[in-house]
Formats: sequence, C-alpha cells, structure tokens
Amino acid sequence: MILSGKKIASSICYSIKKEVNREIKRTGNTPGLGIVLVGKDPASKIYVNMKRKACQKVGFKYTQVNLPSNSTESDVIRHINGLNDSNDIDGIMVQLPLPPHLNTRNILDQVLVNKDVDCFHTENFGKLSLSVNEENNENNENNEIKSDGILPCTPRGIITILDKYNIDIKGKNVAVIGSSNIVGLPLSLLLLKRGSTVSICHIDTQDFREFTRHADIVVAATGNPYLIKRDDIKKDAIIIDVGINRLDSGKIVGDVDYIEVKDKVSAITPVPGGVGPMTIAMVLQNTLELYKLNLCKDYV
Repeated sequence: MILSGKKIASSICYSIKKEVNREIKRTGNTPGLGIVLVGKDPASKIYVNMKRKACQKVGFKYTQVNLPSNSTESDVIRHINGLNDSNDIDGIMVQLPLPPHLNTRNILDQVLVNKDVDCFHTENFGKLSLSVNEENNENNENNEIKSDGILPCTPRGIITILDKYNIDIKGKNVAVIGSSNIVGLPLSLLLLKRGSTVSICHIDTQDFREFTRHADIVVAATGNPYLIKRDDIKKDAIIIDVGINRLDSGKIVGDVDYIEVKDKVSAITPVPGGVGPMTIAMVLQNTLELYKLNLCKDYV
C-alpha cells in the first residue's frame, strides 16, 4: 500500500481554504503566517517558497523576513519581535538551520508561545514531553489528533498519515532512525503517547539494523539516501520515509531504497509525495488553529 501524503495533504488544504473563506465572510479576518529566513541556504529557500505558495493557495496572509547570513542575534530577534507584535500574524516560523554563529535555541525561544507554529519553543516542547505520561488523548470521530497545544509539523503529519490509512500503532514496535528535535525526538514522544514501543537510533547507535529488523514500523529521518535496504527490515513492515535527498543526477530520493523494499513491505510513503506535503499541510493547519485560539475565542 502506498501511503500518499500528497493525497491527504490536498484534502486538508481544500478544507482549510473553505474554512478561511467562511471566516473572511464572517469576520473579515484572515489567518497569517510569518517566516524568518536567515542566509541563502538553497534547501531552506526551496522550503520557504513551498510554504509561501501553500499560504497563497489557501488564502492566508503571508509575511517573509529575509536576513543576510551575517545577521547578528539581536537583528534576528528584533524581526521576530516585529512578527510577535503584528496583529496580522498568527503563526511564526524561523527557518532552520540558522547560520552557525547564531544561538538557535535562544532565537527559537523568542517566538511567542501562542504563535509557535513548529512547537520549537522550550515551553511548548516541554508540554509535549510531559503530556506523554498523562492520560492518552483519544481520536475524534474523524480519526484526527486532539491536543491541548500545537504539535510539531512533520511528526503531526506522520501520525496523520498513519491515522488516515487506519494503521493502528498501539502496541507496535517502532524504530525511529534519527533523533533530531525537528522529527525524531518529538515523533518518538507522539508514538509513545499513542501506545507504541519506540526505539530511537542515532549517529552513535552501534547497529541500527538490530532495531529495524524487528520493527513493525520503521521511520527513517537521517538525510542519507538509500540507507535502509531490503535486508534491514522484516517482511510486511510499514515504512515512513522522511528523507528528502537530491542525487547528483537531480533525482529526489528518500532514506529508504524504495525499489528494493517495495515488494517486502506492507505499506510505504513515497519520496517525493509522502511526508513532505504533509509537513506543509500541518504548517497551514497549525497556523489556522493558532488563529482560532488567539484571535477568535468565539470561533464556531
């Protein structure tokens, strides 16, 4: 089974666009997203452009702050505060990675907690971590995640894919390859919260294959093309490929060797067209939810 994130994302974006149109008619207000881009990293520019186009597609307001790579920390924070103070901006993202001379944690913590689209603020990430040991949230009738706060975009997109394809993750053994604060760590927390048994593998793991070969679900998020081969997984495993890697030929591939494993797995996300579109859709979904929480307390 091909787990098409593109298909799900298209449906989500269509629903968001309809909701935005209703809100404009009801109040004259429009949700807004602000992005801070520091430097000229090619991949970051592509990702930011995708978010801009997605905002235009659903009718969001969009503000982009472009800063030179030699910007000081105070320069970046000053522009973040400008977005914090703007009534037109409901969600803020700082595009990562930042230039190495900047303190990423300090900068991310300047975004207002109630405008933090990525759930990168220390307080928001802390709430996510603590909620794991609290009573599990149940899915609603549409099989969507309920939460008291915003969930990180890529992990939320992955969980949504699994839910939409009715893949039960409770009690499953999951191997997450990659422990970043953007994907691996928060996704592991969400999986744990949903009742999975999670193994997190990282650069110091002696042999990640010892984990992937016994996993019901394998999540690859390393940025290494074709890292996962056919012999690295068990029969009928479910593969979530987060990797987006451009080969010298220009071809975009994942962290999993799709051709090798496709006849052995029971389900797999394609690259492109899998997790990537869902991340963008969750950026929009989180922005809309922040808009409702912050500016429309009487939202119906």
